[in-house]
Amino acid sequence: MDPNVPTASSLGRALLRLSHARATGTLEVRGGRFRRGGRRARFVLHSGRAVAVDLPGVAPLHEFVDMDLDAHRSMLPELEGRAGPIGQRLVRRGLLPAAGLTHALRRQMRARTIEVFSWPVAEFSFA
Repeated sequence: MDPNVPTASSLGRALLRLSHARATGTLEVRGGRFRRGGRRARFVLHSGRAVAVDLPGVAPLHEFVDMDLDAHRSMLPELEGRAGPIGQRLVRRGLLPAAGLTHALRRQMRARTIEVFSWPVAEFSFA
């Protein structure tokens, strides 16, 4: 990537090209000076369409779930010490409708994408 081109332009072009190619795979974006120890995001694509954005520590799902406080508290013992997706557990326990999970995941993906677009410098790889 040309260091004089902002991440937003390069990321936009990369996602557009992968969309036109109907690519399936993972676009890894590494940000920060010289990308060592910097931030890392992964865009999971299926047939050219982003279906997930992994950006550790940014926009966790609970920020986007519309759930009452008591229901959230009831999940804490089950979630403590566990890493990974919690959405399906919320749906299985009846604490969140499937449509609510889908909406929350879309909002989460949008927030994470906006965050990556704001990075001043990034490097990309696709597998």
